[in-house]
Amino acid sequence: MPQQTDEGVPVRIATLGTHHESLVGRKLRIAGRNMSYDVDTGFLILLDDSVGVLVDISLALERERTFPWMKERFSPVEVLGYLEHSDEELVVPAIPPHASAPEVDTHLVLRAIVVVPSSDLSLEVWNNVVTEMEVELGIL
Repeated sequence: MPQQTDEGVPVRIATLGTHHESLVGRKLRIAGRNMSYDVDTGFLILLDDSVGVLVDISLALERERTFPWMKERFSPVEVLGYLEHSDEELVVPAIPPHASAPEVDTHLVLRAIVVVPSSDLSLEVWNNVVTEMEVELGIL
């Protein structure tokens, strides 16, 4: 019988900033908008309103290949990965000139396993559903 992988705990990006201690080391599923991607570090900023999280997508991508969604700023993306805390401050990708800088914890990074562009995803619906799940799971 094939092994089933853990689907990850759905959380909002805003929750990572306020409750990250209990989430570090866990497999999470998050959704947001691709604000900025840095080819050199493999980091992107995944944004939800004014809060962002660093996501290391280098392990989830094929070398020498770029995907259209990586260049489409503010396109919706879902990510599955493990949340890690870094003792050192991490490098934040450049913020687009027309955008306001989000609140980003430079010591937190989600190490992506899977990255899925989700052009039809409503982040408002995602956040409403996930908020209820966070309450049920005792995260909030």
